[in-house]
Amino acid sequence: MKSLACFLAAIFVAISTLAASINVGEAPATVAIQKGGEIIPHGDDFQYRTWSIANLVGRVGLIQHQAARKGVNALNKPLIDAIKAAMFPSEKFQVATIVNIDDAMWGTGGLVAGELKKNKKKFPKSVIVADEDGETLKAWGLKPKGSAITVVDSKGRVVFFKDGVLDEEEVLKVVELIGDML
Repeated sequence: MKSLACFLAAIFVAISTLAASINVGEAPATVAIQKGGEIIPHGDDFQYRTWSIANLVGRVGLIQHQAARKGVNALNKPLIDAIKAAMFPSEKFQVATIVNIDDAMWGTGGLVAGELKKNKKKFPKSVIVADEDGETLKAWGLKPKGSAITVVDSKGRVVFFKDGVLDEEEVLKVVELIGDML
């Protein structure tokens, strides 16, 4: 019986270490995405610039972290539609999309990068970040193959976090939280 209790305790500790390391009220772990980074238009081409969450300080931010897999982008569509409808002022609010290229299906990384560049052309004010090595997923302890939403205040502290799909109530809560901070 004692060995069963030790075994269960070990499993609990192992699972706990796999849980996300983002806590409401604290700043998430600093990640400077250097391999890839923020996609910046440069003439007819694009460059990559190192990106970190510090880039959002001074504005309320919504960070959507997504695996570079088919269908994952659609998981956040209800939230993004609600954010667009709220028409938050861009000088006080920023959405940053971090795409985990390391989580793309084998051989599709180049296609994903091309899609990100197309989206940047279509939405030039958006912050689109290509995370080629999955640095954010690792540093923040996120689940692979999915999506996570993090809302930070203007000082970079987390006010909302969920690793997974938001339900309708959570979408409303996120929009309300952002509105209250602006």
